[in-house]
Amino acid sequence: MTELIPDQKLSYVLLSGRPLRNYQAVVQLSSPEFGVTLVNWTASFQCRYGTGWFWRIFLNLILSRVAMQLAAAAEKLEPVGFLKS
Repeated sequence: MTELIPDQKLSYVLLSGRPLRNYQAVVQLSSPEFGVTLVNWTASFQCRYGTGWFWRIFLNLILSRVAMQLAAAAEKLEPVGFLKS
């Protein structure tokens, strides 16, 4: 984890264990209106030449699913002033 702003932002890097280099990601939460939380998960990485298309599709699928699961779990929680703007 490289940065944590509670209820707003989480930044992290993967140090090893994947066929990707320089992987870094940021998960940002925002609330355009009370009771709604948007999850914006972006990532960047380097990989072996010719495999970028595969990793982009694969990570997009995985990160989208995890973000949807995170949002679904958050909807089940009682609001406690989370992301009030």
